[in-house]
Amino acid sequence: MTVIADRRSEVDDASIVEQLSSARATGQSQHGKNDKTTLFSVFEQFSWYPWVAENLFQPLLHDPRNDIFVLFTVEMLVLLIPSAAWLLVDFAYWRALVHIVLVLQFAGLFTSILHNSSHKKMYKVDWLNHVIPIVVGPFLGQTWNTYYYHHVKHHHVEDNGPNDLSSTLRFQRDNFFHFANYFLRFLLFIVIELPAYFVKRGQYYNALMAAGGEMASFALGVTLFRINPQAAAVIFLIPLVIVRFGMMSGNWAQHSFIDQVDPTSNYKSSVTCINHGYNREAFNDGYHTSHHLNPHRHWSEHPTHLVRELPAYYTSRPIVFANIDFMGIWIQLMLNDYAKLAKLYVHLGPESERPTEEQIIALLKSRTKSFTEEQIRKHYPERKTV
Repeated sequence: MTVIADRRSEVDDASIVEQLSSARATGQSQHGKNDKTTLFSVFEQFSWYPWVAENLFQPLLHDPRNDIFVLFTVEMLVLLIPSAAWLLVDFAYWRALVHIVLVLQFAGLFTSILHNSSHKKMYKVDWLNHVIPIVVGPFLGQTWNTYYYHHVKHHHVEDNGPNDLSSTLRFQRDNFFHFANYFLRFLLFIVIELPAYFVKRGQYYNALMAAGGEMASFALGVTLFRINPQAAAVIFLIPLVIVRFGMMSGNWAQHSFIDQVDPTSNYKSSVTCINHGYNREAFNDGYHTSHHLNPHRHWSEHPTHLVRELPAYYTSRPIVFANIDFMGIWIQLMLNDYAKLAKLYVHLGPESERPTEEQIIALLKSRTKSFTEEQIRKHYPERKTV
């Protein structure tokens, strides 16, 4: 099983701190294997998995390294959809609680698979590419097609600039009321604002698909309410709010620390989280800088990229944290606990240049300031186009 063995040497960032230390000490970029157990390799250690992956999953995929996505998709189909059907037929509060627990368990995992498969098609058989966004999506808070059109056709085009509907530029990123405004606007108005964004740019097909996906999904929700209002709230409405909160708090944290002088640099407008269980549960999603530098980079290659490109990272002065995920960053920002964030800050350069805790706090605070309209006009004089 060469594919699985090769992926294990790439996928896990558990030893990334040691690798970075070694690279700093030698002045060279290095990458080595580690034997830490990951969410992915738990399945790979079962005797049956290599045969299943090689003979059933990998032949279906454009990139065989994504075989674990197939296993998790099957798991969601087998557990989540029958649970929803049972609630519709015979609602019970204890089953509703179990269903919500399943949603919480799968939401991050599903969104990570959706994220990766939105950037690059997973399956060679085209109809299989619709299973995640169309079949599973509504049960895990995603309206049909809108994640793809918002994230790929909009967010990565605008790149957190002023025309990005999920841009954090105009907000004070350590202010809860600013975040509440940011979240509620997305939750209540994205159904209107995203299609309008595409219409203004003459992208009528994108507008139709974004609006149609939202409307069709809400029509499904209304249908479920007519069948069983309590079940519909648990199956459709609660996951929608949970997942959209998770996406917005995550995006807020991912783009919280923006350099006032050079906000258009992906190194200086996005955050990297390393050495945390989140990366082993969400396919290295913590490497957000690496992802924005190359949205098509495979999820297993992000840790390698950071170590290999350490000189470029260090020169660009990005914000890197260890032992915390994006939700943790969001919580610390809402608490204004910069001292905690400073302790988790990763210095990428020589020890002789390590900043003091006070200097780190000053740096972090400088990068959470909201941008004025004058600053925005200066740094973003022209609107990006597709």
